[in-house]
Amino acid sequence: MLEQLKSPERWTRQQVKFELGKRDTSEVGEAAVRWARRLKNDDKSYERHQFEALALCATIESVQPQLLRRVLRAKDYRARAFAARIVGRWQDRLSKPVELLALAASDPHPQVRLEAALACGQTPYPGAIKWIDYAFTQAVRHQEPVWMAALTAGDLDFKDNIGALSALLEKGGSKTMLSKLMDLAKSDEIGLEGRRGVLTGIAGIGGEGELRAIFEPGFHRSAENHALALAALNAASASRTVKPEGDLAVV
Repeated sequence: MLEQLKSPERWTRQQVKFELGKRDTSEVGEAAVRWARRLKNDDKSYERHQFEALALCATIESVQPQLLRRVLRAKDYRARAFAARIVGRWQDRLSKPVELLALAASDPHPQVRLEAALACGQTPYPGAIKWIDYAFTQAVRHQEPVWMAALTAGDLDFKDNIGALSALLEKGGSKTMLSKLMDLAKSDEIGLEGRRGVLTGIAGIGGEGELRAIFEPGFHRSAENHALALAALNAASASRTVKPEGDLAVV
């Protein structure tokens, strides 16, 4: 029956898992591993069959670390992302879950890193927390062209969640991001909503000097832009202790 996992039809593969799920978990899991080991690695569908074997073991909750590790190294990122998710599910029954999470968290594909971050959130091992931070940092930096374009176009709206926007900008490299935002705040190339996002970002990660700059009316090309800056500073003041430098009573 395991040979039916090679079927090109998803329905057939799903029915195989369903039927095998009715049998002894230990026996089925061991049989799936033996079947996966016998597969020829020069077969063009080798990795897909390995994935199907792991999916069967995940369905019946038969923990198979060696198979899991092989799929974590698959060429197809979708297989690796699935394996990263399974690490999170099996973490309490694996001998070295943090090692596997570290492998997934440093993956070149963002979907795998996302699954790793979510999996890290399910484990009680203290060492896993650093991989949440690492995966988030890598995602922010790899995707900067996408989210920065959305932010300046006004399509990425954090509303009053200054902390979330600040975390995003800080992971992008706060000094570099701040310099870009200061330039964008004076640009005529972005619209109202884009300027709102930019000024919110400056208010969220800027130092005293940058906050003072956007506080000043002379920094802005219009009263509307200045009003956006004051609103951003006011919102940020609820979660930050950094204030614009100098006498705020003098405008």
